[in-house]
Amino acid sequence: TTIACLWPTSRPDDIPTRGLALDGEYTLWALWVWIYCIVWWLIQDICKVLVFRVMQRFNLFQINTAKLVNMRGAHKFSDKPLARASAGLVESKLVELKVDKAIDSVGRMASAPGADTHASRRISADLAVMRNAARLTRNSMRNLHVQQQSASGSVGGDVEDGARHQELEAASMHQSMAQVCMPNI
Repeated sequence: TTIACLWPTSRPDDIPTRGLALDGEYTLWALWVWIYCIVWWLIQDICKVLVFRVMQRFNLFQINTAKLVNMRGAHKFSDKPLARASAGLVESKLVELKVDKAIDSVGRMASAPGADTHASRRISADLAVMRNAARLTRNSMRNLHVQQQSASGSVGGDVEDGARHQELEAASMHQSMAQVCMPNI
């Protein structure tokens, strides 16, 4: 602002220039530039806040779910139902992916020479049940989340029962695999 106001009268590159405050008739041009900038800054900031609130209200671009990633205490969601629901959805998806990997591993073990095909079929069936349970739990949590959101205008949903069911299925699968891998113990 100081340079713009006090720039000496000159002709750089044959363009006549003179400081804003050096105009003999009117010397408050810098004030009007500052007022113009502040007014537009306020308008832009108000628009930014309004857009952010609309994004939060309607969960555009998964903004509410993405907040869980940036939370310092993301492992503690006792008072944050949205975080609890989001973590449950993510966990069930991860369990489903791990079960798919386990099914592939069992398939490779079953095709190896000298493999126990009866035990492999039993483990494959257990894994298929677990995968279906993970999908069902995830869909149930998603439906519960949507129902609670539409009924009360809030977000959330307790997913601990679904997670407990998945943990029991995982323990059963782990026990079955241990029996196949180490039959002499």
